[in-house]
Amino acid sequence: MIARAAASLPPAEAACRAAAGPGAFWLAAPGADEVGVARDLVGADPVHVVRSRSANDPGVLLELEAAWREARAAWSAAGAPRAGVPVGVGWLSYDLGRLLHGLPPAAGPGSGWPDVEFHFHDAVWVREAGGEATILARDDAAADRLAARLARPRAARRPALGALAPVDDDAVYLGGVRRILDYLAAGDAYQVNLSRRLAAPCGPGEPALLAAAPAPCWGTHPSGSWRSTPAGRSRRVRSRGRPRAAPGPPPTRPPPPRSAPRRRTAPSTS
Repeated sequence: MIARAAASLPPAEAACRAAAGPGAFWLAAPGADEVGVARDLVGADPVHVVRSRSANDPGVLLELEAAWREARAAWSAAGAPRAGVPVGVGWLSYDLGRLLHGLPPAAGPGSGWPDVEFHFHDAVWVREAGGEATILARDDAAADRLAARLARPRAARRPALGALAPVDDDAVYLGGVRRILDYLAAGDAYQVNLSRRLAAPCGPGEPALLAAAPAPCWGTHPSGSWRSTPAGRSRRVRSRGRPRAAPGPPPTRPPPPRSAPRRRTAPSTS
């Protein structure tokens, strides 16, 4: 791995410039207090993509494992990769769990997203919280390509986010609620989180989204014409005394961990 000093762009600007190329990503890593951002990471133009080909594609996990080993070996050829810098960026979907547990695909139209997608890059732009920026790369050619990408000013486009609409209909969602209530009533589950997919037409709106919902665990990652933009874990807001007068969002912290109660003895089968 090589390290080269880079232009200290604002992270949102670097992400928008990278987005002119395919497979651009922007990640933010939290600091030790899990409130502030320790570093931002931006990349584009992946050299290898692993993507599931269907809703029932167990072979993609073996392909992903092999690709990860190859990427780490390529990055390590010039020195061990720096901790916290990803050689691959992507996701493993919740729906993948159905395959691993031998369950049929979920009912409903589905999201259209692959269960697995990872992009492997040969260079990453890293900006520390203090402002210093570095390009980490497998080799000089990869560093040159990313530096050239980030040197081009981005096109002036206004962020646009359309109306959110559910991907599945009400009957599918309410059916999930009824199934959860059955599990809870039977004592087979302590807690179940039911989410509902929402989709909206979106232009280059990641900086606007981040400004509206700041989070230290932030990322944006493309898949075809779609873009995934998670914004970290759930956050808890605590207010003391009078309403906060300072401008900007109130400080937040992650919620405390929760665990299910365990039975001390095995249930009776008589």
